[in-house]
Amino acid sequence: MNVPLAPAPDRVRALTDATVDEVSTIALVIKAGAGTQRHVGILHKDPDDARASVQLLDLRWHHEVGAQAPRLPSRYLWAVPSVEPEIAYVLAKLCKKIADQYVRGDRRLAYALKYAGATFDRGAGIFMNEAGRGLTCATFVMAVFASHGAPLLHWAEWQPREEDRAWQAQVVQALRDCGADEGHVTAVNEEAQQGATRFRPEEVAAAGVCDTLPLGFTEAERIGKFIVERLPP
Repeated sequence: MNVPLAPAPDRVRALTDATVDEVSTIALVIKAGAGTQRHVGILHKDPDDARASVQLLDLRWHHEVGAQAPRLPSRYLWAVPSVEPEIAYVLAKLCKKIADQYVRGDRRLAYALKYAGATFDRGAGIFMNEAGRGLTCATFVMAVFASHGAPLLHWAEWQPREEDRAWQAQVVQALRDCGADEGHVTAVNEEAQQGATRFRPEEVAAAGVCDTLPLGFTEAERIGKFIVERLPP
């Protein structure tokens, strides 16, 4: 059973020129989008390169993994999750491998709804997608951390919420509108119809605010709302 956790406001930081370099190895970052949409990604820095700068790794959309320096100024908050230094080290290295495969290489990562604990291959940085068609921005982050045995959320506890169904329908339509393969669109629509659970970006970011991981559904939902309230307007 999860013990109720209190979010630590001092661990939620604005991403500005003055603070971004404080990310020594790895952190979670969230920004506000249009309307009620949020987006989550990973800030990381190569711990073996003293000259390395902080990079943002994220799944922006279907077949669109991003790897670049954070754009400043913008509406971001970041927090460092409570993982052991040696785990943070290998996670930062994995982020680079993923970027090598999906940004600098020729692999593509699909956008899809269902997530059941999938991970990336730790050696090659390739998504191990036996149990799903792809990832969202939130499950992308979850899969990275789970790859080194540091799950951010108790994903099996997640509950379906009626308000998420409209978002999932929008994803299916957006995939169709952007010209995604019709077979993929059909498969993602089936995920939605079968009740794929949505992991919201702010709930993944909540894992960066607490000392005990992984977070359960109730606490992540509560702390996620706290984070949304802190996002710059």
